[in-house]
Amino acid sequence: MLEFLGHLNSSRDWSMLVNTEKSSMDDANSLKFRARGTTSPLLYHDFISPVLVETERLILRKLRASDSDSIFRFCSNPEMTRYTLWDRHLTLEDTHQLTYHYVLQREAEGAVDPLGIILKQDWQQEIIGTIGCHWVDQNSNCMELGYNIAFDYWGKGIATEASRGLIDYVFRHMPIERIQVRILSENIQSIRVAEKIGLVYEGKLRSALYRYQRYWDILIYGILRGEWKNRSGIQLTE
Repeated sequence: MLEFLGHLNSSRDWSMLVNTEKSSMDDANSLKFRARGTTSPLLYHDFISPVLVETERLILRKLRASDSDSIFRFCSNPEMTRYTLWDRHLTLEDTHQLTYHYVLQREAEGAVDPLGIILKQDWQQEIIGTIGCHWVDQNSNCMELGYNIAFDYWGKGIATEASRGLIDYVFRHMPIERIQVRILSENIQSIRVAEKIGLVYEGKLRSALYRYQRYWDILIYGILRGEWKNRSGIQLTE
């Protein structure tokens, strides 16, 4: 259904699309949880594909090759990539590596990554950031959250809303035990996001990353399934 997003012309169309997608997700996941339980390693593509996550203002969907131009515009901005764990894109080919090769790699791994962030009110569906959860350890059902937001959209709560929506999605639809995030110690904005969405500070990896001719400390934040359920007040049958 994602191929038809460009033809949606009203909030009613969005609602119809999301409700239809969620209905198929719920049916599929109900069967998967009953069939597999929650103790075995899992693959994301065993559950739901394609991804469609809705929040109050945002839609999170799988990236397409046609997203490359809008992604390059913000991934090539040195201000936006100052605290990322990856280098800024210097050419459009760098972005093509993300929208094609990286997408295929993560899909093969069964990761919920990468997803494009778009505003519901933007019918042109321009990507204003990316977000995803990739595997840290499948045997331990542990994933890592990562995101980047276009510089022009900083300070608008986009990262917080998208992260909360994706974390809720992953815990609802996959028997994940833990989601973690790594943040450069000087990235105050991302530290605030982690705290707002209920992640717990777990420690510091000193001088764990070398880039821009210096070493950086990395902070680790995480949330467990039980903590998420208590925070959300959600009862799940597992």
